[in-house]
Amino acid sequence: MVEDNDVTLVLLDGLDPLPTPTWRRSNTNSASLELVTEAGSLPAAIPTVTISDDGGVRELDDSDVDEALTARFEVLECAAGPEAAALIAASSTPYYLEARTPREPALARSAATDTPSEAVAATQAVVTSGAGATDLRVIVREGTDATFIWPHGHNTSSTDPVLAVDPAATASENPAPTPSCSTGRRMRLVAERDAHVKLILTNTSEDAAPSFESIDLLAEQNAHIEVIQATLGRASSTSGLSAGLVGDDARLTVRSAYLASGTQHVDVSYVVHHLGARTECHLDTHGAAFDEAEKTYKGTIDFKRGCVQSIGAEREAVLLFSDRVSNISTPVILCEEEDVEGSHAAQIGHVEEDVLFYLQSRGLSVLQAQQVLVEAGFSPILDAIGDTDTRQAVQSTLTARLRQGIDRRNHA
Repeated sequence: MVEDNDVTLVLLDGLDPLPTPTWRRSNTNSASLELVTEAGSLPAAIPTVTISDDGGVRELDDSDVDEALTARFEVLECAAGPEAAALIAASSTPYYLEARTPREPALARSAATDTPSEAVAATQAVVTSGAGATDLRVIVREGTDATFIWPHGHNTSSTDPVLAVDPAATASENPAPTPSCSTGRRMRLVAERDAHVKLILTNTSEDAAPSFESIDLLAEQNAHIEVIQATLGRASSTSGLSAGLVGDDARLTVRSAYLASGTQHVDVSYVVHHLGARTECHLDTHGAAFDEAEKTYKGTIDFKRGCVQSIGAEREAVLLFSDRVSNISTPVILCEEEDVEGSHAAQIGHVEEDVLFYLQSRGLSVLQAQQVLVEAGFSPILDAIGDTDTRQAVQSTLTARLRQGIDRRNHA
């Protein structure tokens, strides 16, 4: 621990641990971050929730939260690791949300036939929280279609994203801001039977203080959780996701993108446990790394005994814009069941000169050609965001950081 006036630097170890710590030589079993804290702890960051007009999402007060509900969240493992879980628990108070799609009585599920009701529009909530620690717990009730947006670094209530950089300027003209307090956020989400949940998680922060997040999910029978994640912040960060597909026919889809530049360290970790029969997960990640950045990707698909006829697939594609980049990709498949299908793929490499030459022959500058190549991989993630304000904030940050990174590379 290092103290400087009111600022205390705390080293947080064991972040995003692998379920099977066998990668000691590559030093990827877990990650570490030096957090900027206030006297050794993070302040509580109380979230503000903007709810769609249908009122399908509501905050639960003390009278709504009983031991049974609390227990459903306590069993979820913390993707960021036990030290991060302890820090969040000590620094914040749990904040509960419930999503229940409003329905007319005539559209309710029939108990006699157990048939689903007519399709209804998704209810939506935007969660905003500042620097500090946030403990968010969300339960999505049976048959509910809900979207949750949780940005870090911009406010979706404004159409003008908050950016502290000039997109056209170089890094020397955009000095790194003074770090404030670090951010540590944890979301625990339970999707009940037949629920469909879309999570949009973005980091566009220009703050220099490192941050970490833990997204801990549980999907019951026939539930589908879709995660859209964009990690584009300036500071070092870790982003862990752990999912338990406990119900038969449960599904998880993750589409994510990241940028790493300067001396930044970016750690992305996904762990998916298949427990129910015929469960599916698809992890698709795109990234770009510049300068002397350190980037680690860890993807673990864990087939537990009994998850017959389940499918798990992961893919990562990353473009490297410097020979000094440290790039580690660790795809892992664990298997206790025979009747399953698992696959992983990685596409890692530098920008090919013949591709750049072709794009330049079509009238693009070197900078434009390199930017097109990166944005081509990121466009499916941007398109999937849906929410206009969030998409604009992510696009603006992506454009700004790409221009700065490519400009430094071309003038090196």
